[in-house]
Amino acid sequence: MRWIATDEPVVIDDPGKQFRFQGWKARCELEARVEVPSIGFAWKSDAIETSRADFALIGEEANGKYYLQQHSAAGAIVGTQPAAPSADGVVSKPSPYSVDETIRRLDEVVRGKGLTVFARIDHRSGAREVGLDMQDEQVLIFGNPRAGTPSMVARPLVGIDLPLRVLVWRASDGRVWASYQDSAFISRRYGLPDGLEKNLAGVPALVDAALR
Repeated sequence: MRWIATDEPVVIDDPGKQFRFQGWKARCELEARVEVPSIGFAWKSDAIETSRADFALIGEEANGKYYLQQHSAAGAIVGTQPAAPSADGVVSKPSPYSVDETIRRLDEVVRGKGLTVFARIDHRSGAREVGLDMQDEQVLIFGNPRAGTPSMVARPLVGIDLPLRVLVWRASDGRVWASYQDSAFISRRYGLPDGLEKNLAGVPALVDAALR
């Protein structure tokens, strides 16, 4: 597979004037090769165009080949798939909505499942109250005492991570992420007895429903 730059220019201005993307259209070509040296056999398929995307030219090799990087809708220079932020035990999923809208949708889904919303924390609002600023970042804390209590009875320290919570935040490149702790990680961390992890395993489905 290879990306080939075309002569179609691309210029994209962010409405907020936070970035200006300049690059070219590029097409992706896919071809298959088969080689069997022992019998001197070699075969190559015709190249098939599979897709097109916006790319920026970021360098040039001595042999004339160009380095290309793909441009995302948010204006970042990225690969074909956004790399999820990582931390031990944390799962992050990209949201197509703003932070406020993602939190609103998640709150709606959580309440619709009969769960209790205990708090909604707006970290950016808190920072501004003391004269500071930060990226948009909010936490929704929710749960069901019937599900969480058995885990805390068995392992009191798990109460540090309960009730369940989802962090919704905007990265520096404009992407919005919904992040939460993996239930298997929580179970291993506190050594929960068999059968209790399932009580904490409902967050992924809630997040997926909110991001649709």
